[in-house]
Amino acid sequence: MSLRHILSALLLFAILPALAREKPNVWVRVRSPHFTVISNADAKQARHVAGQLERMRNVFHQALAGKPADPALPIIVLAARDEKTFRTLVPAAWLVKGQLERVGMFIRAPEKNYVLLRVDAEGENPFATIYHEYTHTLMHRTDAAVPLWLDEGTADFYAHSKISPSEAELGLPSADYVLLLRRTALLPLATLFAVDYSSPYYNEETKGSIFYAESWALTHLLMVRGFGQHPSPIQNFLTLLASNVEPMEAARRAFGDLTKLQKDLGNYVQQADFHFVRLKAATIVDENTFSAEVLAPAEALAVQGDFMVVNSRFDDARAVLRVALHDDPQNAGAATAMGYLELRENHLEEARRWFSEAVQLDARSTYALYYYATMLMESSKGGRPPDEVEKSLRTAIQIDPTFAPASSALATFYAQRGENLEEAERLGARAVELEPSIVAFRLNLAFVLLRMERPDDAIHVLESALKIAKTPAETEQVNTQLESARRFQEALANRRAPPPQNLGVSPPALRRRSEEISPPVLRRRSGESPPEQAEGTPAAPEKPPPPRGPRDMLDGTITEVTCSRPAHMDLTLTSRAGTFHLHTEDYSKVEYSALGFEPAGELVPCTGLRGRPARVFFYDLKGRPNEGELISVELRK
Repeated sequence: MSLRHILSALLLFAILPALAREKPNVWVRVRSPHFTVISNADAKQARHVAGQLERMRNVFHQALAGKPADPALPIIVLAARDEKTFRTLVPAAWLVKGQLERVGMFIRAPEKNYVLLRVDAEGENPFATIYHEYTHTLMHRTDAAVPLWLDEGTADFYAHSKISPSEAELGLPSADYVLLLRRTALLPLATLFAVDYSSPYYNEETKGSIFYAESWALTHLLMVRGFGQHPSPIQNFLTLLASNVEPMEAARRAFGDLTKLQKDLGNYVQQADFHFVRLKAATIVDENTFSAEVLAPAEALAVQGDFMVVNSRFDDARAVLRVALHDDPQNAGAATAMGYLELRENHLEEARRWFSEAVQLDARSTYALYYYATMLMESSKGGRPPDEVEKSLRTAIQIDPTFAPASSALATFYAQRGENLEEAERLGARAVELEPSIVAFRLNLAFVLLRMERPDDAIHVLESALKIAKTPAETEQVNTQLESARRFQEALANRRAPPPQNLGVSPPALRRRSEEISPPVLRRRSGESPPEQAEGTPAAPEKPPPPRGPRDMLDGTITEVTCSRPAHMDLTLTSRAGTFHLHTEDYSKVEYSALGFEPAGELVPCTGLRGRPARVFFYDLKGRPNEGELISVELRK
């Protein structure tokens, strides 16, 4: 034996005892009726976590009014056995020195809900954060517009609960909130009621603390005061809001004299004892009936890597996913997660490649099929989405009819192509029904309705979207499409033959923004609520458009028109000189005319230009042959 082999053997013998002493990092998966728990603790502990979450679901469905429906998207729980594992998965901001110690989090991704918690936490309820966010999930399953103070207050009311196999204690007092409220001046109720997602009281730490604490206290007071009343004061308040009663007036009618309520709230937080609700709930769960299996190492790494992508730990995710793919190149979950990582980092070509590979590896992965289809739609920007998009999305829907993103994406596909619009409306409405809290699904449905020339219905959908918009970006997006829809509504109301140079406006479709990949069905973060913020990490800024070249003109046939939100239009002109792709950021600024004839009725550019001979004027774009910025369209016979 050579010296090199002897040294290698000695080194191996030196390493083996250390490896033997280290506990293998084995991950198990436990499935219960409503949750999937993936843990590196043992199967017994994983089953206990699943059982506790099933008890939570039973209690909250019994306690919350209206028997809320289960979330359509799956809930996947990562149960870390210890602090070391937990810290490898939490947001990077949580690892900064001086941060509060947390033991759980809830995060929404476009196609799933993730829970992360520690199973070894002592002295704290590791499920408190989960109870809080699960309450949000159930409350957002309806179209009801819940004010932010009541939304957060209700979630905190249920977060401070103890659930055992025999009973549940709901609304236990929060010692931290009570201490803060006793030391800090309360916000006037008018200020509390006016806080929204853009308010400093929601976004700034020093102001946010008092907002959360006072929201909890007021909700706790109203819950306890109204216990046993049918309907309760809070239910009356929400009913008045749904009837478009102004919030302060609705509060006055439902809660009584607000000056007195402010005084009562001040006294309430100073009292020595707080009441809570004891509920004899159906909390008996047989944890032994839950299935359990040991995950292959590559599969466990794929799940952790996917969670890291959702959690914006991109470098760590890439390292973990590379190991998973090295160990198992056929792992479709790791390929899908890698595609999502590239999408989040705005590497679209790489994302398309990974999603294509994921579909080849697992033709029944709804996530891979969905992302593959939406990437095909993205790659056809400015043209007609290919037929393969429809096939991929229909397969995803067939595999899982409750997978809302696929339904919304297929609705948008049909709307972009201007076909099967009644089916598109059904699909878009189904997505909203499955996930009513996702604004982008409502925007997609409104786009379909506008393509059907039903602006009244589209405006109604957009107004409902405005009520549930959670960020300034979402609010701006909805308002932009509302403005376009109202312009279209006005144009349709004046369906007299317009002069040739004013041929109407087209319905809006899908906006490309810095914080999302268009169309909205291909959201980087839609529906995803990472910790500390609602929208997540902004995308890389868009590249500036290329500089204009000289003014140009072509005669030919308009072979394709695609409109996108808020007022973008892409037009393809086939001429003797070749095929040209022309774009405008605002179709209403393009001059439309007709030479030698008057079009019958009103011509809507997004739906009425395709197939027509035309002379088109445009600016060339430097460095982009056969592309231009649209100026005017003159139709010919």
